[in-house]
Amino acid sequence: EVLVVDHHRSNPGFGTHLFLDPGAASTASMVLDVLEAGRYPVDPELATSLYAGLVTDTGSFRWGGAGSHDTARRLLAAGAEARAVGFALLDAHSFPWLRVLGELLSTARLDPGAVGGRGVVWLTVPHEVVASADEADVESLVSHLQGVREAQVAVLVKEIRPGECAVSLRSRPGRGDSIDVSAVASALGGGGHPAAAGCTVRGDAARVTARLRELLV
Repeated sequence: EVLVVDHHRSNPGFGTHLFLDPGAASTASMVLDVLEAGRYPVDPELATSLYAGLVTDTGSFRWGGAGSHDTARRLLAAGAEARAVGFALLDAHSFPWLRVLGELLSTARLDPGAVGGRGVVWLTVPHEVVASADEADVESLVSHLQGVREAQVAVLVKEIRPGECAVSLRSRPGRGDSIDVSAVASALGGGGHPAAAGCTVRGDAARVTARLRELLV
């Protein structure tokens, strides 16, 4: 028997038992609820693991509301090591990555007229960079993109292998209605949150980008 614990509304419903709560701040919050309901002990090591899940699932508390902060309080009280986890997940990178980072960011493109004038910023990471760089370093690029004031949506296209791309999508409130990037990801076989989603798509970067442009109207 397999228990699936998730808070993504795009969950297809696999497993023999499904605990699905789209209103939960994070999947880590739900796991903590299950453990506490079953009176299982939450030691510092387990609390730290759940805290890592909480930080990544909420975009370092950018979304998730009060529930995410309440989960953080409970995990910190159980002995979670927040400082080390925060550095490892959000800040740590190798020195050579700085040069690669600069070269990649110089290729980013802004489309201010996209999605009804709300703007999209795009960045493609070629396969040779993805193959040689740390996965976390590559994924961190989307954080740089989502800080662009002129764009409400950030799109990171990573050529994970020839003919296949992984896409990371971010959206933030801005002019007009917020853009649900999980709907874009779902149309390409992925899913996620309204503000943070992703998918893996067959095709080269140019073809995948063209398909994304069609969906981001």
